Amino acid sequence: DLSDPECYEYVCSQVDVQEYMDYIIAEMWIGNTDNGNIKFCKTTQSKWNWIMYDVDYSFYTYTFNAVRDHLNPGGSGAGNNFPTTLINGLLENPEFKDAFLRRMAWQMETIWAEDTLIPWIDSFEKVIENDMVKDCERWYGSYDSWREEVEFLREFARNRNAYMLDHIQDQFNLTDKEMLDYGFDV
Repeated sequence: DLSDPECYEYVCSQVDVQEYMDYIIAEMWIGNTDNGNIKFCKTTQSKWNWIMYDVDYSFYTYTFNAVRDHLNPGGSGAGNNFPTTLINGLLENPEFKDAFLRRMAWQMETIWAEDTLIPWIDSFEKVIENDMVKDCERWYGSYDSWREEVEFLREFARNRNAYMLDHIQDQFNLTDKEMLDYGFDV
């Protein structure tokens, strides 16, 4: 029971909790529907850390409620086959829940903000644009289709936060005032 302070302290001694929050928030925001591909690592001198990889089922539908999916007590991902025990257990601890929601609000205003993401998308587009022309010629792809996909990434970036705010508010049963208190831009 991670709401028990001793149990929570033990988990925090083994897991880099701040990094775990960042990992879960990122998975939720990108809408990764195949979130069971989990890797983590630890050296003898460190705590457990999660590794983000295999996120090709992300950025598909900005309306997708990944908050509900990642916190489903019955499991998440394809067929709900992936346990959500750790995140749900940690969220039972009021200190963690408070930090998690504040961290999520901060990330949505900085890392996942449209003003941050669109320039990144634009810069990556420019870096690989010439290679995509060659790739499309080599593999009989459509350069115009690739451009449409890049534009969809921008659309995702422009629209995701509005849906995430609704999903967070519903999942955690928060009032508008509580959302503001956590730092969400409602």
